[in-house]
Formats: sequence, C-alpha cells, structure tokens
Amino acid sequence: MTIDAIISLFIFVVVYYLIISEKVHRSISVVLGAFILTFFGVFEDPDYLFKNYVDFDTIFLLIGMMLLVSAVKSTGFFEYVAFKLIHFSKNSFLSIFILLNFFVAFFSAFVDNVTTIMIFIPITLAVADAAGIDPTFFVLSEVFSSNIGGTATLIGDPPNILIGNAARLTFNDFILNTSPATLITWGTIILYFVLKNKKYLKKKYKF
Repeated sequence: MTIDAIISLFIFVVVYYLIISEKVHRSISVVLGAFILTFFGVFEDPDYLFKNYVDFDTIFLLIGMMLLVSAVKSTGFFEYVAFKLIHFSKNSFLSIFILLNFFVAFFSAFVDNVTTIMIFIPITLAVADAAGIDPTFFVLSEVFSSNIGGTATLIGDPPNILIGNAARLTFNDFILNTSPATLITWGTIILYFVLKNKKYLKKKYKF
C-alpha cells in the first residue's frame, strides 16, 4: 500500500466519523478532508480532479431541486396532499396505510427522501395515535417506500443522476428500465407489511 493510499484511507475514516458523530457539520468535514488530501499531494492536479471526478450536472440539478422543493414546501402543498389522503381514506387504517406509502414513494421519485419523510411521518404518527397502535411498522414501511420510490426516476436520488449521465440515459430511458422493478419491489414490500400487520390494519381511526 502506497503512502497516498494510507493517507486517503486515514482521511476517509476521520471524515466519515465526523459526519456520523455530527461533531462538525458534514459540509465542513468533507471540504476539510478534500483540502488535506490536496495539501499532502494526493490530488496532484486539481484541474484533472475537477474535470474527471466532479459531476457539475448532478450538483446543479440537486441545487435546483432543493430550491424548488423549498419553494413548494413553503406553500404547504405537501401537508395539503397528506390531509386530503386522510380524508379520502374514510377512516380506514388499511386505506391510509396504502395511500400514504404510495404517495411517499411517488414524491420520493421527484424530491429528496429526507424532505418526503419529514413531511409524512408527523401525519403517520397522528394517525397511529388516533388508532391507538404502535406506529413502528408504519414508519418502517414509509422508509422502504421512500427509498424504493427514489430509484424510479433519474432525479429520484443523486446516484441515479450519476448513473444516468455515465450511461447516457434520458429521463424516459431511466424510467423504462427501472420503473417495472420499482413497482414490483414496492408492491412486494407493502404486501409483506399488510400481511404482517393485518390485525392492526383492520382498525378504524378518528381524529
């Protein structure tokens, strides 16, 4: 193992620890790690680094998505959709379970997963409290739905954008190749949770 590899591994471990522990903001941790690697000469040519390892298309698309989500979120649109789903479910816990999971997956295909979960989890906890049941399985199912939904489109997750750019896939090409598998996987997960927790899903809730 070369000295550059040893330095890179050490910096990677330290930066990863700082991100997990949240002792330092993750953005600062990452930039500091990159600076140290450059300082020690691991990145001998910064121009080569930016040209070959930084995907600016992905970065600018993510910035645009974050700005769009922030603007839409401020209008209360996502909360409006969630409460409309509750009204549409007719107090059926099974209906609201399927509907919320479907829309968590749907929104995660176009906005980031964290935002989607932060919007829908409070609604989920309120429904579970009204029904008097443990919300754990409900929250877990939405986490699965969010991650699965994010794989359906080119903009659902940052890795999708990187893969799409590398493979020269259009938005429609990506959907055609991933959506069938995404739908099957999501349906399987929801069926599992429904069968596993059917005694709870038979209940009614009322606010």
